[in-house]
Amino acid sequence: MKSPVLRVLAAAAAAFAAPAHAWDIDWALGLGLEYSDNLGRRVVDPQSGSRLSPFADISASEDGETLRANFTGSLSYSRYSGVDFDPNFNIRLAAEAVWSIRPERLLWTVTDSAAQQPIDIFASAAPDNVQNSNVFSTGPTLLYRFSAAMAGRTELRYVNSYAQSTDAFNSDRLILTSRLLRTVSPVATLSGNASLESVQLDNPTATASDFERLGLFGGYDWRSSRTTLRAELGWNWVDLDSGLDNRNGLLARASGTFALSDISRLDLGLRHELSDSATDLAGSAPNVDALLLRDSVAGVGGAATLNSEVYELDRIDIGYSRLGELFTLRAGAYYSGQDYQNASTLEQRNRGVSLTVDYALSPRTSLGAFAIADWLRFVDTDFDSREDEFGLRLRTRLRRDLDFSLEATHAQRDSSDPTGGFDENRIYAAIIWRSQ
Repeated sequence: MKSPVLRVLAAAAAAFAAPAHAWDIDWALGLGLEYSDNLGRRVVDPQSGSRLSPFADISASEDGETLRANFTGSLSYSRYSGVDFDPNFNIRLAAEAVWSIRPERLLWTVTDSAAQQPIDIFASAAPDNVQNSNVFSTGPTLLYRFSAAMAGRTELRYVNSYAQSTDAFNSDRLILTSRLLRTVSPVATLSGNASLESVQLDNPTATASDFERLGLFGGYDWRSSRTTLRAELGWNWVDLDSGLDNRNGLLARASGTFALSDISRLDLGLRHELSDSATDLAGSAPNVDALLLRDSVAGVGGAATLNSEVYELDRIDIGYSRLGELFTLRAGAYYSGQDYQNASTLEQRNRGVSLTVDYALSPRTSLGAFAIADWLRFVDTDFDSREDEFGLRLRTRLRRDLDFSLEATHAQRDSSDPTGGFDENRIYAAIIWRSQ
């Protein structure tokens, strides 16, 4: 069995062998205890039970001459009582390391993205309906400098995607990307881009085969001290090896980050392209904010449908954050549409919103509230569901390196499938030892 998580952890361990003072590292070790009145999230015969969960979080970064790296990870182990669920590990990870083998000439990059996703997308995310998924990537980057204003880069990447239970997600792929960049002002860059991808599936099927993807597109980047903008426009082609109808279509991507003030920011994202679930998961890795919301609302974005099918993706994301000394607010919303040519039962329209607020009652204690709502609709099967989760959180610092957290949460799901709904109330408490 492939183990890309172990590969990236080994790479991270090698990187950490650099002088310790070069790294900016934050970590936390904790022990959580949860009680739920419907731990299996079932509409029929709900069972109460508890979950004991030790966990470890780490966030590390390095910005040196030969190594630039960011690593955000969470590992937890859950053991259940009162219900018949097997113990399981939960890994969430976003890691990237770039080694400068020859400055301004040759780089080597390693990235990894791990998250939990449902096994059955039509059912609720109960302890017996989740699996760890992982997308690992590594390869060289060649840099060229033609003039003061003109540069280029060529990237070769090996990518492995793996899921515990959904074999159709597992694949190996090679991606070759070439970019020509022209600096047009101190803050703006134009680019011409070509990308060729070859995908070999571990378990090809009648509707999902090995494929090649080609993308040709132009790009524009604009960066200032308060704003970043990126836009890409072109065309992409997908050639399916099994004789199924090939696909091609418009490629359009745009994203922007706007600093509204010293403590507030607006983020926007738009995508229209031919994609697949491995590509999407690699681009939606968890971040520090998501890890701060552990065991409750992990941000907005919807669950992925793990498979190897190529689909036309339309997605809109918007996020707002205000990080003040006393009051913190994070809000987000998204819309996602996936159109499948050879697997119409998976065609879906999803949307969601989330809100998290925290208020500092004292230098040691904060009170927070969170809410999330997700709407999921499968077009061909007329299946739809709405899942809501909201609650309160109290955090207090017992001493400089020791925190206590207490959460009360209500979750519910309404579904067109009578067996797919649930109501759940839970209490979660955790003691957390943090780096100073």
